[in-house]
Amino acid sequence: MLKVGGIWCSPFEVESALNDHPKVFEAAVVGRPDAQGLIKPEAWVVLTKDSKGSRELERDLLKHCKNALAPYKYPRKVHFVTELPKTTTGKTMRFVLRETSAITPSVDAYA
Repeated sequence: MLKVGGIWCSPFEVESALNDHPKVFEAAVVGRPDAQGLIKPEAWVVLTKDSKGSRELERDLLKHCKNALAPYKYPRKVHFVTELPKTTTGKTMRFVLRETSAITPSVDAYA
């Protein structure tokens, strides 16, 4: 659970909204502190084979989440990746995403 703006937010709920988008194959959400030190959702998205990460797609995903979720729950940043880090049993290793999000470029790397 993430505490976003003083309200509890389930990353699974945000992931579910992202997974409902037709271009998303898989998504994971972690909490990251913003410039003020407040926790905000951050999404890691694996796209379907025929999709490619872009700023337009990021805006579309954010709009999709804003329509499906409460305003404070939408991810503030989207990372497009080819795969999510998983354990041998197939569980997403969220701690790896939290550790690498500070150094991994966001959608801005996709021109």
